[in-house]
Amino acid sequence: MNDRFAAVSWSVPCGRWFATQVRVSIFFVAVPLILMVRFGSTMGGALTVALFVAILLHEYGHVIACRLMGGAADEILIWPLGGLAMLHLPRSTTGRLVTIAAGPLVNLVCCAATSPLLYAPEQLRSVMVPFELPIFEFTEASWTIDARLVFFAVNWILFLLNLIPALPLDGGQLLWTSWQSQSGSEAAFRGVTMAGLASGWIAMGVGLMGNWPWAVALGAILLLINMASWNQRGMEDAGDDSFLGYDFSQGYTSLERNAEDARRTPSASWWQLWQQRRRQQRTEREQARLIDLEQQLDLLLAKVHESGLESLTAVERRRLREASEALRDRTRKTS
Repeated sequence: MNDRFAAVSWSVPCGRWFATQVRVSIFFVAVPLILMVRFGSTMGGALTVALFVAILLHEYGHVIACRLMGGAADEILIWPLGGLAMLHLPRSTTGRLVTIAAGPLVNLVCCAATSPLLYAPEQLRSVMVPFELPIFEFTEASWTIDARLVFFAVNWILFLLNLIPALPLDGGQLLWTSWQSQSGSEAAFRGVTMAGLASGWIAMGVGLMGNWPWAVALGAILLLINMASWNQRGMEDAGDDSFLGYDFSQGYTSLERNAEDARRTPSASWWQLWQQRRRQQRTEREQARLIDLEQQLDLLLAKVHESGLESLTAVERRRLREASEALRDRTRKTS
């Protein structure tokens, strides 16, 4: 991630889970504020939690699929416009398609697991309209049902959103990858960018006709990004190959480190990388233990030199013997 894109991705670490560093943009704080103003504190807070969890699961879908298909992934960034999974994509077209499709599929699985048909079928229609979320009260008697309905609605919206054939959404990345394998990069770029511009205008039109401000905002964002992506090609000859430091024509979720890193195809699976890290940690612990033994041995030998062997206590003699044996074993192994 270069310096120009760093302004967008200022973030704080939230832990390393499943060999993946998770970070949250400092700008994500705008999300709960907007949702609470729009839907009230209780509903807005529930939407924030559901959105964060759904985006995180979505990005882990990309990460796990990428590793299983021979690629690598080491970081996830959550920011106001969704998630970024820092991936080294697999070489094969099939591997790339599976990696991209895995995110929306995770959201679809979450929808199936929390479907209102299982506990509140009368609410199914209300939560399946993507631009008109019902507001739930979260009373003591209904909060478990309301929480599941909110989680279903958020995952359903994310799934539908990522079916749109426009960059930076997963639908656009699927179209880009498929088109590229058939017609080459230039034709794929022009085709997917035109599809993104068309999707943006359609979303804005639908939003205006249906009085859905979220659709209008979505259309505007898609138009901005795809216009920037289109203009980016015109700037390449001038030496600038990205907008805000990021090549949107390569997709949004599958953010790759840089051109040099992208050329380095990982030769080990995530399981092998995990084993390598474990071996390295064991080696470091063993080295620290041996250094500690050497220090103890030096102190004990200095005491023997000054006061004789009889000055050592039983514990010190045992420690001297153990340290000497451990250091002799290391000498034999390295010789």
